[in-house]
Amino acid sequence: MIIVEMNEDILNRTVIYMNSSNINFYNNNTYDMYYELIEPIKDAIYIKLMRTEVILNPHATINGLHIEDGDVIFVDLKEYNRVIANLNGLNMRCTDYILLNLSEKFGDKNPPNANISFKSEYSSMSCNPNDTNMIVLNPVEPSFRRFNIQLYDKTGKIISRPSISKFTMIVCIYHKRRKTTQF
Repeated sequence: MIIVEMNEDILNRTVIYMNSSNINFYNNNTYDMYYELIEPIKDAIYIKLMRTEVILNPHATINGLHIEDGDVIFVDLKEYNRVIANLNGLNMRCTDYILLNLSEKFGDKNPPNANISFKSEYSSMSCNPNDTNMIVLNPVEPSFRRFNIQLYDKTGKIISRPSISKFTMIVCIYHKRRKTTQF
């Protein structure tokens, strides 16, 4: 009797919703935080960015600096750097960014003195390692448990909590599921 074993990688998806009310803060004064999964995800291979959002008042300040059209908020998932920016000689490496495009949202009108949503949203749910919104975990993470997240302002400083009313991030983790067939 001959037994042939065939291994086929099948990817499962787990969508993770994180926001400033279900996340843990290292320091209550800044957006230096972590999100702990209830159960670890086995054999994580990719992380796909789906949506990153902040809610803030465009008339307020971020770390004491007035918000100007085109300002950026950098989002860093520790060690998953895919964006590089030069901030006045500082080499900023991060995972994602949110543009505060006031003119795109409001045109020539003055923005309202109210909380407004600014986001980076990625529509594709396909699993393609060459997608620029896909983070390839190399090596495969055998027991993925935690996201460490920091938000940085346009000068490269961690953003203070009063500067942003709410932070939201949605990611999809693709993980392996082994399927073994015997004949």
